[in-house]
Amino acid sequence: IGHRCPVEQIEYVDDNGVAKVIDCYFKQGAYKDQSKGLVELAKELGVQLPAKAKLDEIRKLLSKHPAFQNVSEHHSIF
Repeated sequence: IGHRCPVEQIEYVDDNGVAKVIDCYFKQGAYKDQSKGLVELAKELGVQLPAKAKLDEIRKLLSKHPAFQNVSEHHSIF
C-alpha cells in the first residue's frame, strides 16, 4: 500500500465477456488516494495468494489473470 501505481485503473474483460474496472488507488478510508499494491489488487481480482508469497510469485500469479492479459505498453504495471 502506498507505492506509486502508474495507472489509475485496470480495465479488462472477464472470462464471461463482462467488462470490469479495478481502481488502483483507494477511493475512501484511511488509505484514500494511496495505491493499493499487488496484494490488495489480487484480493479484489479473486486471485488466491499463498501465505508469505514473494513479489516474484505474486507477479507470476497475477500475470495469468485476464486483467493483466493483452495490456498496452502504457498500461502495464509490471
